[in-house]
Amino acid sequence: MKGIFFNKSVNYFFELSVKHPELKMSQGTAIEVTEEKVRIIVDSLEDIKSKITEDSGGVNPIRDYLVTVGVGGSHNAMVRVKLIRSIEGRTITGQEVLDLWRLHTPTISAAISTDFFTLNKGIGGKPISIKLKSNEIETLVNAEQKLIDYLRGVPGVTNINSSSEAGPLSVHVNIRNDIGISSLSESEIIATIANRYHGKSVDFFYGQNSEVKINLRGPINERLNLPQLKSMRLPNGLVLSQVADLELIRGEASIRRSNGVKTIKVSADVASSTGANVTSINKEISDVFIPMLENKYPDLDTAKDEGTDKSFRSMTVGFIISLLVIYLLLATYFRSYLEPVIVMAAIFISLIGAVLGHGIMGIPLSILSGFGIVGLAGIVVNDSVIIVESIKNEVKRGESIENALQNGALNRLLPIFLTSMTLIISSSPLLFESSAEALYLIPIIISFVFGLAFSTVAILLVIPIGYAIILDQMILLNKIFYGKSPTPEELIINE
Repeated sequence: MKGIFFNKSVNYFFELSVKHPELKMSQGTAIEVTEEKVRIIVDSLEDIKSKITEDSGGVNPIRDYLVTVGVGGSHNAMVRVKLIRSIEGRTITGQEVLDLWRLHTPTISAAISTDFFTLNKGIGGKPISIKLKSNEIETLVNAEQKLIDYLRGVPGVTNINSSSEAGPLSVHVNIRNDIGISSLSESEIIATIANRYHGKSVDFFYGQNSEVKINLRGPINERLNLPQLKSMRLPNGLVLSQVADLELIRGEASIRRSNGVKTIKVSADVASSTGANVTSINKEISDVFIPMLENKYPDLDTAKDEGTDKSFRSMTVGFIISLLVIYLLLATYFRSYLEPVIVMAAIFISLIGAVLGHGIMGIPLSILSGFGIVGLAGIVVNDSVIIVESIKNEVKRGESIENALQNGALNRLLPIFLTSMTLIISSSPLLFESSAEALYLIPIIISFVFGLAFSTVAILLVIPIGYAIILDQMILLNKIFYGKSPTPEELIINE
């Protein structure tokens, strides 16, 4: 059974109808260049249109698409594709369209990242997320590139991104110390360059209740490239290249630190359609690649993204606490330390049903599935308590333990079945809901519906059998500690 942190795409009866490729270039990239690159992605969509139409039974699954360039900066672009609904004749899933589109899109030169994702991208984070930490920027950059190269070679891994985003190109001016420039200071040289490129305010006037500034700067043909900048003449008559060394450097868009240490986070998605297992991939990264990387770079520290583990730990601790509280309440009610054990067995029976349900629906287990299992615990415990109480009442009315075990379950069959079916039927429509808003509820509902359905049938058999075993153990304990061997009927009547 596959497991992921947060379910990002659903491929059984329901799909998201909106898909996105997102293109990100280096900061400072001209919008015309970004438009040219995003056209490659759009052309790839047009190229696969006949293929996906054929796979969708002759129905074109694409309703329309929208291209946006420059939102958040001239280096960003996005293609938003809306698919027709399944009831309109589409048989190909949204994820299949996305995977085929990704496969037929060539590598885009100079692009920082090309992300293909569904509408709910970003919620819950990516299933593969690794932090690299070091105060040596060269170590970080080299380790980042090796990790990215490794992930590119892992089948099923897609949308590899790094938080180390390159910033815009900038010109570094290093004033030479071996040339005497008595007539011009370093600050004056920098001011001259700034005035030529950014302009110097020389006058202003008022117009329509606002102040209008007039800036004077060099002509555009003298500000196009580095050679022209080097040939710029300074006020003292010298050329800039005679007094300074100039070089183009692309810096970091931002510097991230964790506990004061420079940090780069590399993350990636896993294409579920390829059959790749997120758990296996993460284990191989942790057990094989990361130790090799740390041996190569001793000053490098690595860590998995804490968000996923922290969420699972928090949910697990909360679940254990709730189990302890349920046990204490049942022990107080039954005045026994053993009877609550068989009653709480229903919780683990429902867990089996939830896992089977995810397998039937073809959806990986996620943290949302866990929420459904936790919420289901109280319901199935109630059914178990009803059966145990029914068995006890049969014994107190004079029935033998054998008849009581059989009749106790049969007597409560109809109430338990009707209660469970009411909850299952009322929740089931959400399983087939295709809206994005309902997508996050589907793993919870699968755990709830399938866990309840499986446990309803199973506890009618397991609880009576388990209760008989508990009674045998109680007789054994009485014999060991008190030297008595009461019958099961006596234990129940005299409790």
